[in-house]
Amino acid sequence: GQIAEHLSNELDALGMSAVATNKVELSNIPNGLIAFELIGENLAAQTVSVTISNSSPENLVDEINKHTEITGISAYLSTGSGIVLDQVDAGDITLKNMSLAGGSTLLVNQLDEFGERLLTSSKTLSNSEHLIVGGNIKIKSTEDFSVGCNGATGNSQNSEFDMGYASKSFDQTKNTTELSFYANYALDANSTNAINVDAVASNSRYGLTLSDGVSTLVGAVKPQIKADFSSAAIGASLAKELRAQATSTVFVGDGFTLASGFPSDGSPIEFSIGEQKYVAVLKIDDDIKVEGTNVHVGNTTLTGTAALSKLMSGAKFSVTGPESERISVEFEATTVSGAPGIRLRAVAEDGVISGHGLTFASTNLGQTKTDFHISNTSQTEIYSKYFAQTNATNANIGSVLVGDAAYVINFNTGTNAVGSTPALPAYLTVATVVNPADNTQYRLKVTATDQSPSKNIRIKSSASSASFGIKTAAAQVSVNSDGFQLKNIGNDNVKTTAAIDSLASEVLSINGARGEDLIFTSFGTRQPIVLGKATVEVADTPREYSLRVNSENVNQIDFYDFATNDIVGTRSIADDKSATFQGLALDFSGQVQINDAYRVLISKSNAGDANNLKNMIAASLNNTSTGVGGYSEIFGDIVSKTGMKIKENDQALETSEAIFKSAEERKSDFNGVDLDTEAARLMEQQQAYQALARVLTTARELLDTLLRSM
Repeated sequence: GQIAEHLSNELDALGMSAVATNKVELSNIPNGLIAFELIGENLAAQTVSVTISNSSPENLVDEINKHTEITGISAYLSTGSGIVLDQVDAGDITLKNMSLAGGSTLLVNQLDEFGERLLTSSKTLSNSEHLIVGGNIKIKSTEDFSVGCNGATGNSQNSEFDMGYASKSFDQTKNTTELSFYANYALDANSTNAINVDAVASNSRYGLTLSDGVSTLVGAVKPQIKADFSSAAIGASLAKELRAQATSTVFVGDGFTLASGFPSDGSPIEFSIGEQKYVAVLKIDDDIKVEGTNVHVGNTTLTGTAALSKLMSGAKFSVTGPESERISVEFEATTVSGAPGIRLRAVAEDGVISGHGLTFASTNLGQTKTDFHISNTSQTEIYSKYFAQTNATNANIGSVLVGDAAYVINFNTGTNAVGSTPALPAYLTVATVVNPADNTQYRLKVTATDQSPSKNIRIKSSASSASFGIKTAAAQVSVNSDGFQLKNIGNDNVKTTAAIDSLASEVLSINGARGEDLIFTSFGTRQPIVLGKATVEVADTPREYSLRVNSENVNQIDFYDFATNDIVGTRSIADDKSATFQGLALDFSGQVQINDAYRVLISKSNAGDANNLKNMIAASLNNTSTGVGGYSEIFGDIVSKTGMKIKENDQALETSEAIFKSAEERKSDFNGVDLDTEAARLMEQQQAYQALARVLTTARELLDTLLRSM
């Protein structure tokens, strides 16, 4: 890092810069105890010791990252059983006294800034050995150059990923590489010449190569119409071209009849392509109802073949996953015990670069198996491209990988048959299939039943695979809105290179310009063509200018930055002696002369002279743009209108209150209580009560008298 910084300072005058990285990949880390002393920025070694199990070094990553603040080294999970060490300042990474269980070994390589291996063959690190890895430096320049050191000379190489038409970035936390593309429709699309007569063909071409050291896939696309000129469109087209060269795959379920049951509307099913997961949801047309062996369509009832045919056309799947339209799912006709039936079929569109098979995901529920009639006999099929049956006998035309188990496939030209080493398990078969259109050609077919112990099933290329229709690269590709994403698989590492042609030799991007005119100076006989877009930047502080009437044209005025005297723009003086530049309006009085000079400065001399207050008062009396009443008149109108509205509302309120009072009185006439009448009734009741009390008193006295008499 220090060397790169020093180089950048020294080479800046040549328009060159230097960057440094130090990323170290440890792969094929064995299970068992691994221990070593880690040194980065620290002088005292930090001891790292963990036990690896299930080929997962996740605990090793955690242990190394406990010392990051001291060593400056961070660890990340890589592909397979590997990790990546990254020294933040590109300093040395040292592993001393390596201890591996059982005298095992691991592999070491260095990665560039894009996560791609710098060494063609990885180094082997054994028990008791030390590892010291220094950083690497990349020097960048807009021109070709060479570097000489101790009598050796190295020449620069052009990288399309540094030239503006393609970009590549490595996310080591996710172990993924993102690729995107730049396209210029106005420059490179199908067009006509200047007089709109002769046709001009599209002029850009985007090529991409994927290579894992064993197999290479090359794709190229040529955008033509406007819709083709985007990063997403170019990425999708390149992925399609590359996939078309690779293996293809399908998944088929078991055949069944309606008597066995049909999955209900909205039923989900999940599929896997390596680490990628896709969910398909069944949607049955609203007018179709399944009832036993009958299919009702409105008022019509179908049975037998007609019912199955209607279901196959009316049952659709919507699929979601890492990439839209990556797989298609449908029901297809088949035969079940000699009778018409149907089965589920899923296809990975365009092929699979990694050679993976499309499988029934292990995350599916048991009920999903039952609903869609999936069993241990359901099959994942992987196909190569066709190849000539005259190909010579070969002991290794590629391998079939099921999880960590590898089966090397051989071909016998005498029998046109294939075999494997070791022998294939019961759930796996490999065979050759003749081309129905040309019986001199065969292709390889790998079949794995759902009884397979791993859903991670793929074909891996060998050095001879291309001759037998097998081209795979050890990476999974997923198209997205920016281009596409690439992720390595296993312990392999895929390199990407690009080759792009365009009428433009460079893509120029300027940041930090404060809105001045962009001025080009061309040397030689070539006339530059400039196409693109500009965005306006609003400066935080006003700019000061020097203005000079052009020395050769009295109707042209040149604008200069006052502080630097750099020219920032040129404008023509209109017939009314006016000009505008970046929001600055100029009106010239009198006769403009060549070499007249002016200054537009930020004035501070009139501070405190009440000019702003005068301007505010003037603005209140008349509008500066129309010359009529200003904001005082507008405010007066608002006040007058508001007063009138308030008066109108007060009058409406008084009227409403009078109406309400009258209504209350009318209500009392019909529903009220007459107090005088009620008082009279109360007196009648009171007098009746008193009379009754008197009768009772008299009766009691008579009773007492009678008792005394006895």
